[in-house]
Amino acid sequence: MSVRVGIVGGGLAGLSTAFYLTKYFKSEELEITIFEAAPGFGGRFNSWQLPEFPYPVDNAQHLITGSCHNSLDFFGELLPHQLKGPEGFYLEDQTELPAVTLPWSMGLFKLFKRWAGSYLKALYGGWKILCLPADSPAAYDHLQQWLELNQPAALREIFWSNFIGSVFNTSPRKINFEFFQQWFGQAVLNDTDGLKLYFFRESLKTVVGQLVEQLEATGIKLLTGCRISRIRPDQRMIEAATGQHFNYHRLILALPPPSLQKLLSPLSYSKTLSESLESFSASPIISVHYRLDSDPRVVSPMLLETGVFDWLFSHSPNRPGEGYLQLLKSNADDLLTEPGEAIARQGLQQLESLGLLNFQKVTNYRVIKNPRATYLRPPGQQCSPVGNDLGFKNIYLAGDWTVPDWPATIEAAISSGKSVARRLADQLDKLK
Repeated sequence: MSVRVGIVGGGLAGLSTAFYLTKYFKSEELEITIFEAAPGFGGRFNSWQLPEFPYPVDNAQHLITGSCHNSLDFFGELLPHQLKGPEGFYLEDQTELPAVTLPWSMGLFKLFKRWAGSYLKALYGGWKILCLPADSPAAYDHLQQWLELNQPAALREIFWSNFIGSVFNTSPRKINFEFFQQWFGQAVLNDTDGLKLYFFRESLKTVVGQLVEQLEATGIKLLTGCRISRIRPDQRMIEAATGQHFNYHRLILALPPPSLQKLLSPLSYSKTLSESLESFSASPIISVHYRLDSDPRVVSPMLLETGVFDWLFSHSPNRPGEGYLQLLKSNADDLLTEPGEAIARQGLQQLESLGLLNFQKVTNYRVIKNPRATYLRPPGQQCSPVGNDLGFKNIYLAGDWTVPDWPATIEAAISSGKSVARRLADQLDKLK
């Protein structure tokens, strides 16, 4: 008897669920189909082909840190040739923070001493972080409270604001302290590789295309342009907008909160999940892409300590006589309503103030606003795990927002897919 598994959503959560299910459940009877409404797979992990650029432009720059072990394992196994690293990163004055394995306290002190204003303040900030696991979460409503009481002003304004925005894509006031405490202890305090960075050698579009090829080679069926409009749990059936019907034995919904809520709205499902989905808010990311008439020869990635944007990325488009720069702004609510021309102008002013555009001229640019880049629960619910059980038998959830102890990142998406695949495989093994 065949075991039909349907996965609705072809982002990293859906793709990783399919991959790990084929690893954990070894059976010739397993049939996996991924349904994706968009023309291609990858979700937010993808590139655009824009008229202003003759080469693919990534949907913001995607980095993987050394603490993202699930991501490194996933891409390392499927596409080892695509991962580049470990590497360090640069500061505005092009000082390099190299990718080395250090005791966490040494690594943090190296970061802190630049911004604290004095070694004593840096030591103070580092000591308070050393005491972080002993703090009582009940004492703080959100992360900002802890920062104001335990970190010097210089560190809060320059280091922490940038760090929190880059990792969590939101303000410290919107982050539950206990959630931050759990993540920081796992990803930084107890991981000596947390400051190492990994990149992709080619565009995200190319990476996704190669992922799809690898999954298809294992027998997984991938359908694009197939929007699922209805679920019928009593009949173990899903219905596409085209009217087609697909039967399943197990169903994984790897969708963002709004899409999931819309799909589930006709059904009476778990009250806990319903309340959780309603509490999520979207947080934006804005990127500005500049096409230049020559290579600026800028070190990358560069953490921008001052100005509007947080990060600068550069890569060669492999076209002689051209250059490319990308500026990235996380937690970009304040820029969403500004016109693209004004945002691009602010970016140029920041580049010029840093002396990064000397003789190069901008031949074209594109501002990309992603108002729903990530989803975040409010502080009061940040640590409430979203269960995989919808109240319907044989239906599961996956997605970066379902992981209770990690920010909505590549790592969270792949981690959720791996977790759901393991749980489902264990259940299927019992049926053999």
